[in-house]
Amino acid sequence: MRTPTLVHRLVISALTCTVIAAGLNAPQPVHRPTLDLAASIGTVVKRYQTSQGGDRLTAKPDLTFGTNTSGTPPTITINPRQQLQAIDGFGATFNEAGYSLLAKLPVAQQQSLMASIFNPTTGSGFSLTRLPMGTNDFAFLPDYTADDIPSGTTDFGMTSFSMARDQQRLIPFVKAAQAAGGQFRIYASPWTAPPWMKTNNSYFNGGCVIPPTAALADPANCNGSTASDPRYYTAYANYFSKYVQAMTAQGIPIDWVVPQNEPGYPAKFGSTTWNAAQMASFIKDYLGPKLAADGVASRIRGFEWNRDQYTFPKALLDDTGVREYLSGINWHNYECLQHCQPDNVKLVNDLHPGYSSWMSEYTSIDGTHPDYLDGEAWGKTIMTDLGMGEGGWIYWNLFLNGYGGPYAVNPDGSDRSGTQDPLIIIDDGTTASPKNPPVITYLSKFYYLSHFSKWVKPGAYRIGADGGSDEPTATGGDGLQFNAFKNSDGSEALVLMNSAATSQTVRVGEEGNTFSVTVDAHSINTFTWSAPNNSARILAGSSNTWSSVGSDLYSADSGFVGGSTTTTSHAITGTADDPLYQSERYGNFSYSLPLPPGRYAVTLKLSENQWTAANQRLFNVTAQGQPALSNIDIYAEAGGQYRPLDKSFKVAVTTGQLNLNFESVVSSAKVDAISVTPLPDTGEPFKSTVTAGTPAGYQLATDTLPGYAFAQDYNTGGEGVAYHAAVSAGTATSYRPDAKNLETCSNDAHCGGDGQDLGWLSAGDYFNYTRTVRAGGNYDVILRVAAVSTGSARIDVDGASMTKTRTTAVRTIHRPI
Repeated sequence: MRTPTLVHRLVISALTCTVIAAGLNAPQPVHRPTLDLAASIGTVVKRYQTSQGGDRLTAKPDLTFGTNTSGTPPTITINPRQQLQAIDGFGATFNEAGYSLLAKLPVAQQQSLMASIFNPTTGSGFSLTRLPMGTNDFAFLPDYTADDIPSGTTDFGMTSFSMARDQQRLIPFVKAAQAAGGQFRIYASPWTAPPWMKTNNSYFNGGCVIPPTAALADPANCNGSTASDPRYYTAYANYFSKYVQAMTAQGIPIDWVVPQNEPGYPAKFGSTTWNAAQMASFIKDYLGPKLAADGVASRIRGFEWNRDQYTFPKALLDDTGVREYLSGINWHNYECLQHCQPDNVKLVNDLHPGYSSWMSEYTSIDGTHPDYLDGEAWGKTIMTDLGMGEGGWIYWNLFLNGYGGPYAVNPDGSDRSGTQDPLIIIDDGTTASPKNPPVITYLSKFYYLSHFSKWVKPGAYRIGADGGSDEPTATGGDGLQFNAFKNSDGSEALVLMNSAATSQTVRVGEEGNTFSVTVDAHSINTFTWSAPNNSARILAGSSNTWSSVGSDLYSADSGFVGGSTTTTSHAITGTADDPLYQSERYGNFSYSLPLPPGRYAVTLKLSENQWTAANQRLFNVTAQGQPALSNIDIYAEAGGQYRPLDKSFKVAVTTGQLNLNFESVVSSAKVDAISVTPLPDTGEPFKSTVTAGTPAGYQLATDTLPGYAFAQDYNTGGEGVAYHAAVSAGTATSYRPDAKNLETCSNDAHCGGDGQDLGWLSAGDYFNYTRTVRAGGNYDVILRVAAVSTGSARIDVDGASMTKTRTTAVRTIHRPI
């Protein structure tokens, strides 16, 4: 059966575009070339399982990669050359309610419990955590902030600022995690500003921080107030700075701050409301400059609210002033029934690629759930969120009691948010019948989260993994969900869930070799194995490290020969990643970076921090001895001094080393940072010989886009590189010597007069097309396809999926390139 047939003409705008046929079913494994086998024959695979049958992070017998002699294609194919989002970590939230329960345990039991959660060797290695700034729905009464003063008074000088309340519970809570060997980062966020700063002078029911200008006064979300006064935003920025400095003095560094928890929710517990314009003004005009002026290293993240909208986070990222300080977007998921699809997360990521995205709070809000399958439901949520590009995942309460509390009541006696569900229950009984010591129960969701946190470390990347259906068995799927990761040391991890009621045998393949394993019913497994590191990020001229707004971790300078170094403290206009452009190596110098054979994208980060006009610095760059960039004039191309400029090119590595040479033409060559990321092996562009049929106003995209690309002009390189096709067919072989599944087109109006169509495609087949995009922007990508029966296809660009699977004959896909 020929299904689907991709007819001769594609309108694409991409760098390397992969058209993948999905056939009648869900997408099948995409087979990859066998250069530099990452998982070579004999590589040992460690396996750990949690299951309904009783396993809990249980080590299983080792497996081994070997040659696939069965003839059966892999169920799951790992592609380490496809590098997706960076990972910041996994964890939960410190709350007063949780610490009150922890403190009831004997000291030795407290230590053991905290080590099981936070220790990266003996425990689950939680690495990303949250800390409330003041009162919230799981804090105790009285409600508080760090600057509480009598009603009707003000404290613009912050003379009443105090951390005394946090000394009682939250600071000891964090220190207990640190003492257990925890190596985690913290972000802090307030539920409410100090009431004296707010339009309603209350901890509760929303109310805005009094905005600086009448233009930002918004009665709709400020309790009807139209007040304005710049002293309040100034004071609130100072509040954040003093909080971070006070925590740092306690030995608790705060890595990020967020202006507000759930800024559109005027909750009956601690809450403050912000619209997008107000939060943008606070970040760019007050909070960002204040932290910088005070030398506070905390980064700023934005939004911190539900996924039922995208306009608020988009407005923050659209604002160039906000982007000077913003390092990512935080999301919650309370806008619908639990475990909804995070479509808006992907939309914001598509509109503003390169910024990290986290699920920073989520929980069950209807009491505790000790049943095992509740953990499986949460595992599916984590899998889906990661698949949509989120690089951090933080559960809400770490500890609650057997009734989903304790929690405070409102001043009117009503419950604040009702019983909720922690990761771990510390059941202290009831007032009438206390349990001493309390009984500890690890809920199954803790283990599901641990399958990520224990083996996927900060600085890892999600990598390509194709196969399975990720649909429930009840609707004809196989019940498998999975994500794969590469850690910074090169080691890889595959986290695989089987939600089917029966065990399943799964074959995992990577670059030609496979292992086979039977996973239990209702289980989650993590597989780990060693592999070479295939990326590099270097902060040139610096002994420091830096995590970018996309969470890419840049290491200290290494691999260089020659050159000198210097650093500026001057701000870099147009980026929140100033350190990537402030230190430099300059002169005539080279870098030699160990990398396995393959194709790579090299990005040089540059800023003109010395010269004040064009043509005062010109230099060339060669890669593997071949010209890569010529006569770079940073000042001219960036549009001035202290402005970021990224220059990229692609290079093939065959020797195990990437060699870059920087050669001065006028003044000194220089580089501020270097990023090298893997690319899939896709072959080289095919030089089309078609001369007819291109509509007026367009050109044949032989070399560049926008334009037309004919399906017969897929890349060179053959099976496993330029394409994979399970069936060999076709009658047209004269157009190109490596013709695969081509036939003379029966419709000249669509074939360009002398074209051919591409057919006989099966599920999992792919063909690669590489073109140069002349200008960035939003493009319509149109596939003209046909199928004998119902068929489908999708498009990947440089290994990243741009579309969901598409059916029907003609589709227009609108995506930014």
